[in-house]
Amino acid sequence: MARPLGSAAGDFTRRLGKLSTAVKRGRRDTVSAMALAAKKAQNDQIKRDTGDMHLSGVGRRGARVGTRFDLSADRANVRATGPLHFVAHPMSPHRIPKVRTRGRRRVAVIPGVGVRAHAMHPGTRGKDTWRAGRRKAQRPVTQAAERRTANIIRRGFS
Repeated sequence: MARPLGSAAGDFTRRLGKLSTAVKRGRRDTVSAMALAAKKAQNDQIKRDTGDMHLSGVGRRGARVGTRFDLSADRANVRATGPLHFVAHPMSPHRIPKVRTRGRRRVAVIPGVGVRAHAMHPGTRGKDTWRAGRRKAQRPVTQAAERRTANIIRRGFS
């Protein structure tokens, strides 16, 4: 038996209210899912460019590189961690300063070469890691947003 029109309108109004609540609650979850998808795509690109997300020639024990994201209200900030700029951007040839002290003189010890007053770095071309990761993240981020939004709407009208 069909319901009266007033009852159907009331039911529709109730469902719209429920949808509004679900959208407000799910906004942060959607942004978080999008940021996580972007982080994963960026980390995949970093892993492709560095091998193990670890730069062995940096500092005494090497340096880890990666991605993190910070959530605030309805926005996420995805950013690189560690000295990723060494891999991502071109570097011009430059002098590496003295590192160790021998007696009174400071020297650079170059493996396979020996003791020198300084070392010359030949420079690098740069792999444009971050921009490539952003391009690769576009599709997964869009898919995550679509999936979350569809779930929110489904929940709101159930």
